[in-house]
Amino acid sequence: MQENIQFPDGTNIYITNGQLHCEDGPALETSDGTSYYFINGELHRENGPAIGSADPDNCHWYIHGVRVPSKDRSKSMIGELRQKYFGTDSGSHGSTGSAVNLPRKPKR
Repeated sequence: MQENIQFPDGTNIYITNGQLHCEDGPALETSDGTSYYFINGELHRENGPAIGSADPDNCHWYIHGVRVPSKDRSKSMIGELRQKYFGTDSGSHGSTGSAVNLPRKPKR
């Protein structure tokens, strides 16, 4: 059973089985307007940031409790890994364009 608790300052939370949980909206909305989406006690949202704020710098994406880095951060991390392991960040790794050369199907 889902329980909704509203606080005098405007904070609103939804709890199911003792965990923050709401499938059709934020499970926690703070008085400053920040929204937190939880499923079974874990930050989770697939169609937007799990932590939403009017300030885009304070919005963060999570899937099943694991933070998903922003697109820019992902590019930076990939470049760092390429530099560390391949000595380049250009992304060119052989004829297949990937770090691993996969076996090819035999011609018939």
